[in-house]
Amino acid sequence: MDVGGGTKIIRVNIDNPISGIDSMVAVLKRLKEMGSITRRIQSQFSHQKLSSVIEVETQIGGGEVESAVHETLQEVERKLVSNYRES
Repeated sequence: MDVGGGTKIIRVNIDNPISGIDSMVAVLKRLKEMGSITRRIQSQFSHQKLSSVIEVETQIGGGEVESAVHETLQEVERKLVSNYRES
């Protein structure tokens, strides 16, 4: 169990993303709000998949950071799907 701060690696995979770029921007904003410092991002975007590895330095537990990232991604995708259906 990861309870302390330090350098953390977060892996993200989203099938059929509406906008991988919007999703990643939202994640970076959330990490900044949490006081995490993003050290490295490696992402691959396509219509079928968004895959990303994010390395962050944080003073909070990695599990909490990872949960926040995944919650943010789900929220962004829900909003984008909703906006897509309304247009």
